[in-house]
Amino acid sequence: MLYVMMIPHSDDFGRLQGDAFTIKHQCFPASPRPISDFQAALRSLHDSELVIWYQVSGKQFIQITNFDQHQTGLHKRTKSTFPELPGITGNVPTLPGISGSFSSGPPFNK
Repeated sequence: MLYVMMIPHSDDFGRLQGDAFTIKHQCFPASPRPISDFQAALRSLHDSELVIWYQVSGKQFIQITNFDQHQTGLHKRTKSTFPELPGITGNVPTLPGISGSFSSGPPFNK
């Protein structure tokens, strides 16, 4: 259900703020579940490649995988306020090891 609720909260490019606290309060503000449950759900969504959970300059973001394919009516997109996922080409995500402010992989410890 979290995946479905993230879609209307994403921008015109399928990106949104990616920290578990923000996701919880945007998608399910009255949920009694702890933040750790949302962090685990985001980890599962990333592991199943439904989303790409990434970090830029110490901030967490989410890119919904294949968002463009399923949002055919977006002809007048506004500029995204979230950074693009560097190094991604095509529909299958690959997370290259890039040094600097981009951290490949999900922003959590397994």
